[in-house]
Amino acid sequence: MRTKLIRLSSAGLAVYLLLSSAPVTAQAGRTDHWVGTWATAGVPRPQAAPGAGRGPAPLNFNNQTLRQIVHVSLGGDRVRVVLSNAFGTAPLPVGAASVALRQKDSAIVAASSRPLTFGGATSTSVAAGAVAVSDPVNLAVPALADLALDIFLPGDTAASSSPLTTHNGALQTSYISGAGNHAGESDWTTPATMQAWFFLSAVDVAAPDNVGAMVAFGDSITDGTLSTPDTNSRWPDHLARRLAIAPREVQPHGLRRRCRPCHATSALRAGRDRPTREVRNSTSPRGSNTA
Repeated sequence: MRTKLIRLSSAGLAVYLLLSSAPVTAQAGRTDHWVGTWATAGVPRPQAAPGAGRGPAPLNFNNQTLRQIVHVSLGGDRVRVVLSNAFGTAPLPVGAASVALRQKDSAIVAASSRPLTFGGATSTSVAAGAVAVSDPVNLAVPALADLALDIFLPGDTAASSSPLTTHNGALQTSYISGAGNHAGESDWTTPATMQAWFFLSAVDVAAPDNVGAMVAFGDSITDGTLSTPDTNSRWPDHLARRLAIAPREVQPHGLRRRCRPCHATSALRAGRDRPTREVRNSTSPRGSNTA
């Protein structure tokens, strides 16, 4: 049986790698083998009912840009980003998007900034219940690097009752701009901060054919609960660092898989339902494990 090199894609409540495992033909004529290097499990964030009186109003965005920081596992020379409106009931307008290497805090490495397109267009509308996969861009992404993913939202998310697709408790500081499109700008002046990811699903890199992805399916422990924010101290992060130092070849069917219900809240589907929707559709999965 042929062995495959396994790399861990780390993030969120569980490490979910979305999209087809089939190779994709790039614009330059080369055939890329896409592997998930970061992913997160989204949940719906309902809009508060008027006059509900249940604490502060939920976070919304109005003609603002989100700069969201994600920590990848596997590096590569080409990258694509998956935006998600999985729980939305209305289309999500995206006025612009970009990807760059993060320098520090909200600052990016200016020379690394790449605008993202979707079917050749610089803007897109993500259909309700769907994802949008960006066109690939050439970007040298080191293993274990931080990426800054910018999304410009030209509308007012509070003007609709459509739930926002999010992952709370990201344990990673991300940034919210003032008014306008600031995607790709090297530094932001006094942005607001948040510790959640919005409208993100996955980041894929082009990798050798013998590289696959490990899916870590678990509860809040896998999510990094009680670990220190902004330090990438979830156990999948530690495993990713170990694999980066000493990658192992494993039999894809030799990985033990235990699926059990994960910690559930009113906004979270039971763990037994998640493998069907997310793990099955992951990018180049070679096995899964839980904690």
